[in-house]
Amino acid sequence: MGSAGMIGHGAVLLAQMKMQLVWASLGLVGALILGAVLIGLVERWRKRSASAGLTAGDQLSHFRELYARGVLTKEEFEQIRAQLAEKLRAEMQRKEATPAQATAPPEPPHQAGPPSSDGIRPSEPPQAP
Repeated sequence: MGSAGMIGHGAVLLAQMKMQLVWASLGLVGALILGAVLIGLVERWRKRSASAGLTAGDQLSHFRELYARGVLTKEEFEQIRAQLAEKLRAEMQRKEATPAQATAPPEPPHQAGPPSSDGIRPSEPPQAP
């Protein structure tokens, strides 16, 4: 009975070691997935466009509204406007450098003449307008 007890005890130890290995593997996989998600979030944050904030035009209109309400003095508003003017010019130059693509209407399909007597080809080629 001594050897049978040892075999049973060894099987229990082996099963416990397998479970420890499974839990350790799950922990490692979880840590890797969490790391990948964090890296993805950081990349998305880092690559977000600078245009996500207010443009100089938006800021200027906000400060103009504050000036109209009397929150800003004329001197303060003029100073802010002078600072934003350079940014506004730079934004306008960027827009001019990348003009909006003019979307021309698609060309209509070529109008074929009346079908020929055999019904397969037009009797005459279409005339250019």
